[in-house]
Amino acid sequence: MQTKYPEEVYVLIAISSVVALLLIGFIVTLVVFYRRKQYIHEQELLKTQLEIQEQVFKDVSQEIHDNIGQVLSVIKLTLASAPLKKEDPAYEYLQDSKMMVSGVIEDISDLSKSLHPDRVLKIGIAEAVEFELNKLQKTGQFRTSMKAPEKHIVLSTKNEIFLFRILQEILNNIVKHSDADHISVEMDFDGENTSIEVKDDGKGFDVEKTLQKSTMERGIGLSSMKNRMKMIGGVFDIKSAPGFGTTIQIYLKGDRNTTDTKTTYPDVED
Repeated sequence: MQTKYPEEVYVLIAISSVVALLLIGFIVTLVVFYRRKQYIHEQELLKTQLEIQEQVFKDVSQEIHDNIGQVLSVIKLTLASAPLKKEDPAYEYLQDSKMMVSGVIEDISDLSKSLHPDRVLKIGIAEAVEFELNKLQKTGQFRTSMKAPEKHIVLSTKNEIFLFRILQEILNNIVKHSDADHISVEMDFDGENTSIEVKDDGKGFDVEKTLQKSTMERGIGLSSMKNRMKMIGGVFDIKSAPGFGTTIQIYLKGDRNTTDTKTTYPDVED
């Protein structure tokens, strides 16, 4: 025989169920709110770190150009004015020293240009990336190729700098880890959206295994690049396998806030 409970019991059960559901809903909402707040905080923190980094790069670039570059130029001028004739035993050593100083001056100049964010904005991201590839080719260790976009890429100041730093990091990783002979970059801009593909013919790697490693084991390169792309609303995809090189594809939707790219930077030397 089925036991019949008082009506109050059913009301209490119903109220308890509603309260439980409300409590669960509140907890879920709280967790989602906390995670969203944490994500926003992490993004703001990363943005601040990147802004500080760009200012440091700018200061270091200016210091290199204004001080180290000038000191080396004075040394080169001093060597050139040394009163030695060709028949002097020290003449050949002097010429070698002048050539070495000239090489260092050129390397310092390239480094200063790569670090200075204003220069990227002045010449555009496509030309800045081509400059980086030419630097690598000049080392004699890599063959590089570049397919520039038919249209000039137009991005907001922030997006252009962030995207360029990501591409610098990609090239840096190729140099350090890939054992590649050839590096190619293909860029396209349809008037609104930007797509970039970076390929190397190096040794490749297992992407899934690498991403599963701890930060200490794999470094911060991949995470940093993915986070930066996520921050500016872009997509970062990497395909690789041992023995088959690596292909990285980047896609960035059109940024309507591009008016700040019209700024000119007359104080930045080429």
